[in-house]
Amino acid sequence: MRFQLVTPPTGEVVPLERIKSDLRIESTDFDADLRSWIAVAVEHLQDATRRQLLTATWRLLLDRFPREIKIWKAPVSSVTSIQYLDAAGTLQTLSSDAYVVSQGDEPKRITLVDGYSWPTIRTDPDAVRVTFVAGYGTPADVPEMARGLIKILVRNYYEKCLPEPEKVEPLMNRLRWSNGYETEVC
Repeated sequence: MRFQLVTPPTGEVVPLERIKSDLRIESTDFDADLRSWIAVAVEHLQDATRRQLLTATWRLLLDRFPREIKIWKAPVSSVTSIQYLDAAGTLQTLSSDAYVVSQGDEPKRITLVDGYSWPTIRTDPDAVRVTFVAGYGTPADVPEMARGLIKILVRNYYEKCLPEPEKVEPLMNRLRWSNGYETEVC
């Protein structure tokens, strides 16, 4: 199981000018570094919490169909398609009538509708491809806690010290999955 970014988000979770204001920086001397640190902080937060902050399109790649597909990235707003390589190696799209996406769950679960079964697939890596849209939406929709964590991380990068784990980790834990990191696909 792995994720592939299809369409990256647009916009900034925390604008450069907000970071500069918080750090009381008036010159443009550190703009390139600050932009880089913002990007690192966003990636760190998203990786640590398995959350997509701004809306983006992703593809979940699986070697086979599990009993139930779990999308370990949140929040998921829609599943665009489920594609698979059939036994002949031709890319096919599963009818959306054949599956249902859980509502309100994290992680989102995709299960078959009664009377349907997963199709026979080729035994190739990444034979199953679930394309979905995830993210809170616009920068204004991102939880304040996430924006605050990004500002803390950038401040620490700027001050040339490491983030203080005892302050940052409890906040990140509140954004993580409530039931842990499950990686099995059966």
